[in-house]
Amino acid sequence: MGRKPKAGGAKGKATDPEQSARFIKAARQAGVDVTGEAFERAFESITAPKRPALPRKQPTRSAKKPEPPG
Repeated sequence: MGRKPKAGGAKGKATDPEQSARFIKAARQAGVDVTGEAFERAFESITAPKRPALPRKQPTRSAKKPEPPG
């Protein structure tokens, strides 16, 4: 039997402080929102609010049986 393949995952944090600084600067210039509030507003604007479920009507059974044609 062969060995199981190793699970792929994050290789670790980036250690280049210059690249990190460039990334943060670019994110600030792009107006990135860290809190997610902008995403929530955009998501709510394209989705419909959840409406409460309406009670289902049960079919009524008539006491009279339908008469056969003829």
